[in-house]
Amino acid sequence: MTLCLSVYATLEYHTRQALIILGLTLPNHLGKEIKNPTACWIFACFAPVHALYINQIPKRLNLNGLHRKVINPSGQKYYKYYFLI
Repeated sequence: MTLCLSVYATLEYHTRQALIILGLTLPNHLGKEIKNPTACWIFACFAPVHALYINQIPKRLNLNGLHRKVINPSGQKYYKYYFLI
């Protein structure tokens, strides 16, 4: 449980710091722009994103502009997980 909470807190901290540094905001579940999203919201936001492999070629499903906005502050190293590079 301690490990899970540490990962959760680390995700929130790094996301919030990146948003502050870049001067960005993200919409919460009500559509209001905020600088301090929760990890729960981030996980819920990515719940509909799926990977589909056709002939060993990966395709992403349900990835939209909001997801790119969430991934962008995290940096280029996370783009490969969502087939954005």
